[in-house]
Amino acid sequence: MKKIICALLTLLLLCGCQAKVYTPVLNTDFSENAVFQTGDFSYNANVQRAEGVVTVKVNSTSAAGMVIAYDGSTVTFRQDGMKKSLPAEYLDKTNPAVAVYDVFNYIDTAADLQCSKTDSGYKYNGTSGIGEFTLIQNTDGTFNTIIFPQADLKITFQ
Repeated sequence: MKKIICALLTLLLLCGCQAKVYTPVLNTDFSENAVFQTGDFSYNANVQRAEGVVTVKVNSTSAAGMVIAYDGSTVTFRQDGMKKSLPAEYLDKTNPAVAVYDVFNYIDTAADLQCSKTDSGYKYNGTSGIGEFTLIQNTDGTFNTIIFPQADLKITFQ
């Protein structure tokens, strides 16, 4: 009888152990301020994603006031009343609007998006046009950081 009870308790304990799958709410439409950093160079910008279009408005450096919008096929630059649109194939994948677009496009379309829990929120890993990325989301749903290690690009949300 003792063997049966021990076996049942062991079975119950093992059934209770399973890998946790985290599925936090991930709102991919947002508007947040951020610092873009590559090497020793950094600048402040407002980053917005709405209806699949990423818009980056530069707030510092000599490019302050420039607005870059990317919809997945065309990038549009606007500054001081001038406007220029280019097809995506002419763009560097490290363009800030393209880089952010690629991350959230991946998140929206990944068949098996999984994340891991961190002390301060959640961590997503994926691949974009400039290589692997890590997106860190705060527990309140806001974004903390996007890191592109191969491109030496880091976006820190504020």
